[in-house]
Amino acid sequence: MAALAARRSVVPSVGPRRALGALREAAREAHERWALWWPPGAERPELAVGTAHIESVDVGEPGSALGALPSLPLDGETRPGAPSPRAGLLLPFPNGRPDRGVEAELWWPRHRYVQDEGGAWLLTIAPPEALSDAHRTALRRLDDAARRNVDASGEQAARRVAPGRWRPEPDARWQARLAEALETLRDGRLQKLVLGRWAAGLLTSPLSPFDALARWPGGGHSQRFAFVGPRGTLLGASPERLLQLRDGKLYLDALAGTAAAPEGFTAKEREEHRIVVDLALDDLRRLGLRPEAGAVRPVRRGRLWHLHATVSARTEADAGVGTLLAALHPSAATCGMPRDTALRWLGARVPPRGAFAGALGWLAPGEANASLWVVLRSAWLRGRRARWWSGAGLLATSDPGAETREVLAKLSVAAPALGLQ
Repeated sequence: MAALAARRSVVPSVGPRRALGALREAAREAHERWALWWPPGAERPELAVGTAHIESVDVGEPGSALGALPSLPLDGETRPGAPSPRAGLLLPFPNGRPDRGVEAELWWPRHRYVQDEGGAWLLTIAPPEALSDAHRTALRRLDDAARRNVDASGEQAARRVAPGRWRPEPDARWQARLAEALETLRDGRLQKLVLGRWAAGLLTSPLSPFDALARWPGGGHSQRFAFVGPRGTLLGASPERLLQLRDGKLYLDALAGTAAAPEGFTAKEREEHRIVVDLALDDLRRLGLRPEAGAVRPVRRGRLWHLHATVSARTEADAGVGTLLAALHPSAATCGMPRDTALRWLGARVPPRGAFAGALGWLAPGEANASLWVVLRSAWLRGRRARWWSGAGLLATSDPGAETREVLAKLSVAAPALGLQ
């Protein structure tokens, strides 16, 4: 990776839409890339705009960039809570080959815009010789946006438009795949399998990620995100942490089972959740860690309820992000058990999921801090076309009708936020 440096400044608090427009003007890239990151409980999202550096990394590969993320020289203003340089990571779902590594996209954004109670921050990353000009240009654009009374991003507040239409994957195709999956489970070749079904829709007008995420069901208790790049827009609200590293400790969410009410979980859903917890504990023990699982409780995410437990462990010096991702991804909540057998089964019978059920988030140099979330409750947008995916955790005891209803309920969550009916 070429040498990079960082600079940060306190800037006018102009709101995320106007800040996005200003920083897109400052970055001015032919292949535009930006992201919106809206943590649970946060009033406003953080923005990352432009590209200082981007590369593909093989998760778990010794010596990969994830194992040696460089610390960047940083100057500028400081106070408690000031943002520090960090990189974004987009990790796809493995395409049916457990014997191969998973290639992720590591992205150092050119500009980050972060608001807190004391105001707002701009953090710029660039080669040392270009840092001053890049930072100064972004500061000027933000100052201009603060003086204007119009939305510098060109986006307008949500407006009433006729809803588009959406449809799930044809039922005959889904039912055939479901029957084969249940046969495999009842033959004892798999203990659990997460089977997905897709849906697609056509929007009647361009969609603002801000508007979509503001009305996404359960968004206030989930990690909302939008990632905009040359291939389209990935946006959603994930209820599940794949891993969070903070102050030498690891946290992850064991989330499984779906019900319409907190008292509606059956023995099947509780067994499904137990499998997810057990696999997470086993994965971490194989790394020499001593994980613990918290109490199981129902949590509400939008219209649906799930069983949840937090798994935590004190991390070791040699258990970095790459090592942890290689051990934990994909989880039993998105793939199945045994993991390798489930991956081969899915790879031979279903199209590649791509980002769906992958992971997205950020990590900081030195691997002391990272936050990665499973890409669930999400959609890909390309122009006015939308496509999304939801899954059901199947056991040998699964009822085909109940699993079909669960998947359709999950698919229907995204449609209103996308302006579809």
